[in-house]
Amino acid sequence: MVGASMGLHLSLLTACCRPGRIEAIVGVGGAVNPARRWAAQHLSCTETPSGHCFHLPSPYAPGGFYRLSSALLDSNNPDNHISTDAPVFCTLEALHGTADSVVPVSEALALLDLQHPSFINVNVVKGGDHRLSRPADVDLLLHCVGSKIRQLPDDRKL
Repeated sequence: MVGASMGLHLSLLTACCRPGRIEAIVGVGGAVNPARRWAAQHLSCTETPSGHCFHLPSPYAPGGFYRLSSALLDSNNPDNHISTDAPVFCTLEALHGTADSVVPVSEALALLDLQHPSFINVNVVKGGDHRLSRPADVDLLLHCVGSKIRQLPDDRKL
């Protein structure tokens, strides 16, 4: 499974909910529990028919921000939170750029605190941005994903 940015957090949640189904996760520019960081940013908020909506500034979002539901930002909601002893029983390979202006490198290093993955590797890519979009960065991502696929037993490959 590949998860970029918040997708890494969602991949980890999926692995917790589906033990034994996820063999490996490759993350790009991601973090564990990003809602905690966002909640501390005092984001602007608007009312919507389904509840409150917070605006997360992003240079990658159309209009300059993403709309996040208040339920998503509720870091006390156990459905949104991954503890260090969460049952993530798969390998984890994280790639994170030193020039990531969206998610600090320290967030990637916090992945090392997870207790259960059978293997954790955090690759810090000098000069890489949040999306790791330079050709060499894309090559590294493809190499990591390819390596994880090659390590799968034949009966687990799609």
